[in-house]
Amino acid sequence: MKTQNIFIISDSSGATAQTLAQTTASQFPNIKAEIRRFPFIQTSSILKGILNLALTKQA
Repeated sequence: MKTQNIFIISDSSGATAQTLAQTTASQFPNIKAEIRRFPFIQTSSILKGILNLALTKQA
């Protein structure tokens, strides 16, 4: 089973985006979704760190 990393980055809670990602991922039973949520991101430096992590995880 293939694993797909999904990063949710939000300036708010990101709860709606997480629900959408989980619902979408459920449409693909042969793929295991690893969903990580990063809520309340307010600075570009934190965002850059998350984006670098996403690159390493192929999210």
